[in-house]
Amino acid sequence: MADSDTYYSSLSQKQYYVDKSGVLERELERFPSVYLEGIAASGKTTAVKMLLARRTEVVPVLFRMEEEVKDPKRCAEKFKELEERMDEKNIWVILENLPCELPEQIREHVVELIGRLPRTWRMVVISREEMEESFLELLWSRRMELLPPESFLFTIGEIRRFAEYMGSSLDAEEIYKVSGGWAGCVDMMIRLSLGSKGENAADVTVEQLRQRYEIDRYIRQEMWDTLSSKEKAILTGAAQCPWINEELCRDVWKLEGVAESLRVLGRKGFLLCDTGKERWKILPVFRQCVQQCSSGFGSGGVKANSY
Repeated sequence: MADSDTYYSSLSQKQYYVDKSGVLERELERFPSVYLEGIAASGKTTAVKMLLARRTEVVPVLFRMEEEVKDPKRCAEKFKELEERMDEKNIWVILENLPCELPEQIREHVVELIGRLPRTWRMVVISREEMEESFLELLWSRRMELLPPESFLFTIGEIRRFAEYMGSSLDAEEIYKVSGGWAGCVDMMIRLSLGSKGENAADVTVEQLRQRYEIDRYIRQEMWDTLSSKEKAILTGAAQCPWINEELCRDVWKLEGVAESLRVLGRKGFLLCDTGKERWKILPVFRQCVQQCSSGFGSGGVKANSY
């Protein structure tokens, strides 16, 4: 059977949490399943945990999808076992770290289960990837709702309360300006601003914290290294300019057909879209790291490539 341990129903009492679970709870009241999309450390899992901590009547059933896809046959058997429990109440199925492409055997069971969920059941899908095509019919038929990355970004007020609770003297507006509200970066900056005894480090600035190895390494390993060469080229250009669009990518860097890649990078949380002007800008927290990571494209700008 799939995991049903306490991982998703317990929270450390010693840790401060910014509660972004409200929007998730609202959508789960309206839809039988919700797809949480966003980059690593964006607060998706924490939001689910915080909601489950309040909903004590819920029985969470966890599928760790990065492991399940290694044995599709066994995973399919787990879904069959789960379907035999449909007379039970308040089961929430959680698919954690859903990959971009699912084995067909698993995909069929996921889609079928969502279509047959009992009234008190829910499914929560957590992924760093865009919703795959097989889920679109569920979205169109209102069997699933999508929560995009911006749903979990911290506001200035939330950052201020977080910093005050931790005893950090960092300015919330400066943190927001640099991090864009990305939960993982906000958390690391506030923690790193405190010494080993929980005291504020002398004269440390938000920008200095942003350049710390711990944050740069995380962005490189968990985010930059997962991108395609075309996505890296686009971000490299975005890190050099106040904003980019399709025309700029084509005329300056000879990058053709980038509309879909721009949209995907926006969905992943790397770029912010100014829809009124049809242009994009890179999230501040990624700018410097991208400039460092993209040195292979040449110091003078993005290398022209044909994709």
